[in-house]
This record gives sequence, C-alpha cells and structure tokens, in this order.
Amino acid sequence: MTDALIFAGILLVLVFTTQIGRRRHTVFLTVMPFISSTVIGVLVLGTGEHHYEPADLAMGALGIGIGLLAGLALTRAMAVWRDPGTGKLYTRGGLGYLAIWLVVLIGRLVFIYALEHSHSFAAWFGDLLVSTHTTPDGVTAFFLLMALIMVVTREIGVLVRGRGLERVPA
Repeated sequence: MTDALIFAGILLVLVFTTQIGRRRHTVFLTVMPFISSTVIGVLVLGTGEHHYEPADLAMGALGIGIGLLAGLALTRAMAVWRDPGTGKLYTRGGLGYLAIWLVVLIGRLVFIYALEHSHSFAAWFGDLLVSTHTTPDGVTAFFLLMALIMVVTREIGVLVRGRGLERVPA
C-alpha cells in the first residue's frame, strides 16, 4: 500500500505542476508522456520477470480500453488554445480534469486497500483470477497499460486539438 500511495502522490504532483491551471504546452510537455510511457512500459512489461498467460492479454486489453476512455475524458476536460499574440499553444486543466485523475488514482488505492485489508474481497478476487486463468502479472499489465494509454491518449488529443487551431503568422 505504501508503494501505491507514493506512486499516486508522484502522479498528483506531476498533474498539479504540469497540467492544472494555465500552462504553455512546450516541446518537453509534448515529448515527456511518450518517452516516459515507453520507458516505463519496457521496464515493467518487457523485463522477462513477468510470465503472462493468454488470459492476461485480455486484462491488458481491458486496461487499454479503460485507459483510452479515461484519456479521451481528460482530453475533453482540458481547454486547449493558442495565444492570439504569439500563436503558442496553451492548456488549462480545471476541477473536472483533476476529478478524473482523482477518480482513477483513488480507485486504484481503494482496490489495493481492499486486497490488503478485506479477506472476503481478496478471496473473491483470487477466485476471479483462478476462474479466468488470469495471473497477478495480468493485473499489473491492466493497471500499467491503463495509466500509460490514458496519458498518451490525452497528449495526442491535445496535439490534435492544437493542430486544428489557427496559427498566428510569424
């Protein structure tokens, strides 16, 4: 649970410092989600330490689907515009944007808390994994792919919306 709290805290700090409020959308903010998602994905999923079963692919696909939906919701909740004087791209994440992040992060924390502190939930979830032939590595893939796809989808959405905005001639 401590690791999950640290992870959620780090993500909230990143969201607050790079996405909440009015922010100029720089090259760094554009590239960072793609590089970090690739590095994290390879380090966690591609190390060879995880042993995936065929059912784990379904868990990964479910994580991708939920991440895509959450990323689209983030994209919709974020304002994107160009400064009329400079043509530079800006974004603003408000309370709705923050609420989406909080639902995802708190949902993950509640899930982990329930696994660690509720015998009946842990037993039910264990039975679910056995009955679906899913491994704990599949659950890891679900959460990781959900988070990575969510972030990348949001960034692609910002870039697509930004390209559609009128540029000021230099």
